[in-house]
Amino acid sequence: MIRTDDELFSLARRGDAAAFLQIYDRHKGKVLRYCFSILGDRQQAEDAAQETFLKLYAAQHRYRDGSQVVALLLRIARNTALKDLARRRREPAVLAGMDPRRPAADLDPVERAADGRPTPDDCAQSHELQEHLAAALGRLPDRLRRVYLLHEIEDYSFAEIAEILQISYPAVHKRFTRAAERLRASLERYLDP
Repeated sequence: MIRTDDELFSLARRGDAAAFLQIYDRHKGKVLRYCFSILGDRQQAEDAAQETFLKLYAAQHRYRDGSQVVALLLRIARNTALKDLARRRREPAVLAGMDPRRPAADLDPVERAADGRPTPDDCAQSHELQEHLAAALGRLPDRLRRVYLLHEIEDYSFAEIAEILQISYPAVHKRFTRAAERLRASLERYLDP
């Protein structure tokens, strides 16, 4: 029997560790990607994601049944990642010139040849596009990037994003529109046929 997040959270609040593990398994990837969108470093994102679940587990008794588990997780993740980011900004950089927001560039090429293997041109074009997209996303202000990634990558509606980020629906729409316009302008040469 597949249970909803609300049912699992209600069971977890009553001491069912297996229910909390199901919540963890169901949402760990989403929380990790969200932390990465803020921190830009995989290891730090993993640490922040783990801390997010620990904080929810430790404080689950403070929340009522019917709490939106995903909204709680992403709110805790945001606060945890932002706190970590603020701490990192106060500390001197270990490596000069290191860009903490740049995502890994070792993703698989998008375009494939007819036999399923990438051609050298496909690899070069895909890699170049990924680098430009990563750089364009990295240049977006945090408030725009978060909204864009939650909508486009995590597939949340604007109403859900408004609840997660605790901002108004029009603010979400405005931030998404601005992010999309900036990305489109940055990637214009790749969008033309």
